[in-house]
Amino acid sequence: QVFMAWARAPRFTKGRSPEEFALAYPMQRACLSALSSLCVHDAELAGQVLSMGGAALAMEFANHIDQRMQQAAMRLLARLIPCKKTESTSEQLPREEIWAFILRELKDQDELSRTCAAVAAFEIAEDGWLVGESSRVSDLAVNMLHALSLAVSSGSSSAALPLLLAVGRMLVEREDEGEAANTLLKCQRRDSPRHDKQQKSLVQLLAFWLPKGVSTGATAADKGAATAAAIALQSLCEFESEAPLPFREMRELMVCGQSTSAEPALREACTGALLLSVESENQPQQLAHLFATSIGKGRDTGERLADIKILRSIAERIVKLLKSAQGQATDSLLAALKKAQPLVPEDKEESSAVLQLVEQALSFAGAVLDEDPLGEGEEDDDVRTQDPLGEPSGMLGSTLPPLPGALGGDAEGRSSLAHVTAPPNLIAAAAAAAARG
Repeated sequence: QVFMAWARAPRFTKGRSPEEFALAYPMQRACLSALSSLCVHDAELAGQVLSMGGAALAMEFANHIDQRMQQAAMRLLARLIPCKKTESTSEQLPREEIWAFILRELKDQDELSRTCAAVAAFEIAEDGWLVGESSRVSDLAVNMLHALSLAVSSGSSSAALPLLLAVGRMLVEREDEGEAANTLLKCQRRDSPRHDKQQKSLVQLLAFWLPKGVSTGATAADKGAATAAAIALQSLCEFESEAPLPFREMRELMVCGQSTSAEPALREACTGALLLSVESENQPQQLAHLFATSIGKGRDTGERLADIKILRSIAERIVKLLKSAQGQATDSLLAALKKAQPLVPEDKEESSAVLQLVEQALSFAGAVLDEDPLGEGEEDDDVRTQDPLGEPSGMLGSTLPPLPGALGGDAEGRSSLAHVTAPPNLIAAAAAAAARG
């Protein structure tokens, strides 16, 4: 009550000169920030703030001439949205005004304003506000993709983290029968001209953050953004179960997920997304190159492949595809498998099974019917006819930065495909990123 009283005190809000108002701004921002902090640390207090008109107070400063005041107001709203509201407080959130405030701030030129709005966007998605709001969800998707593109351009993990969490939440929304996810994918297709090589697809916007999570000197925000991106990619693979990721993004998932620098949650999400994509891949050439991908140097300084369980899943898929269409056993596929064969570790539980699968795939060599099934001489790395979002793979892979070099260490692959939800520490990190302003 004290903070709210000070923020609304007539001596600071009425009949004063601009100079005197400017002197009051720091105090009012401090009051809003203090209320926001109270809501973070105590859910009961958050409910009390909401019942006393905390949302209305925040909206009073939504159009303030001081931008930092607007940011403080958005942070307070983000804390109030997830409150467990009783019947007496259920009408205390002005949804119309909050929607307009979030959509406006996501387009702001200031990064901190966009970050604060992204945290609020995640909260409304988590709280079920997207159901039955097709028009607003479309605007939200467009604005979030725009903000995420700006975060990629600046390389700011702090700005990207809440956006990645919000995107991931939209992709797993089931109460609306996937409407939010479909809207998000349609918006990115519409806003990504087929021949605009500077415009990144949603898959690229997500995969961009994976290497940051395993880079030398990675910050907590870098690791959080990488994990949130991997979770979103896994959700995308689950949603579009019949469409594999482009080869470049599958390779990113493999290399980053197998790094010893990867956090457990990142490793699990990368493995889950990768295996889902492998199961839907219909080009054995792509899978052969993926199988042969080196993830860095081992203890003996030699090249090493991915975890044996991942290799087995890839090999099983290759054999299954070759059995259904033996003419796909091209020279390129066979060369990739022969190159990888001596690198398969022999001391693992499933090593013999993997080596048998490789031998079985190599046995299709005599059944080659067409060395270039596409008939146009494309390279195997670009065999993909369509990416999960309907765009050519050439465009999808052309704008990503080079893959990281040898990452070293031992791999600890995980094979679980259970859906991974955003860990609480990621949500907390997103809130902290927004609060640092």
